[in-house]
Amino acid sequence: MPLGIALTKPITPSNWRNHPQIVEIRAVYQQVLALVQTGRRYKAKTFAYCPSLDLVCRLYTDGRGVARRYAVSGGGEDSSYSFDHIYDSQGRLRFVLVIGSAVDKSFLELRYYLGVDGTVLWVDRRQGGPGYTWIVNPLAFFARQPQQAFAAPDPCK
Repeated sequence: MPLGIALTKPITPSNWRNHPQIVEIRAVYQQVLALVQTGRRYKAKTFAYCPSLDLVCRLYTDGRGVARRYAVSGGGEDSSYSFDHIYDSQGRLRFVLVIGSAVDKSFLELRYYLGVDGTVLWVDRRQGGPGYTWIVNPLAFFARQPQQAFAAPDPCK
């Protein structure tokens, strides 16, 4: 099948793992992991505990200063979340891994695959445990402009 035809084929529950657009995003993810493992171009900051929130932000950039990974994690008395954002070489958000865990052993794992235009192509959702009230709209917490998100002031001040 010619590549142009494969890209127009919709993503479905039966083909999403091998769909060309998902495979492309996985390749971007692998490139970013290789970059992160070098340990260069990494900044981190921590915000002290304030009403039900502890927050750690990490920003990884490539040799041109383009953000390639922005990881945010935080937690409170009964739960924690992490958002791991992956960007392509043009700085476009392509993948977000959301992990949630609660003291009652509930967990949430969301994998968002995004197109070059920023639209959500596919979401792989897994959760378990006795149940927890997870955030309603994780998309509202996506960092589409990671440099600005990292530079933002302490949200608790």
